[in-house]
Amino acid sequence: MERFLLGIQHFFNPLHVYCRLVESGINRRTSIRLSSYYEIIIFPWLARLTVNSLSLLRHAKKT
Repeated sequence: MERFLLGIQHFFNPLHVYCRLVESGINRRTSIRLSSYYEIIIFPWLARLTVNSLSLLRHAKKT
């Protein structure tokens, strides 16, 4: 489960999103704008969720 959560965190990293947008054929300027908006609006929620989930998971393993 920990590996899965870390994979999600990597896959949805704004730089990773930018690279996938460019690879899919979207020009760089548009990709930068989209990934910037994503980084500001969506990624903080996702990052907080994965960090909290990892903390809970690691705490549960200790007990």
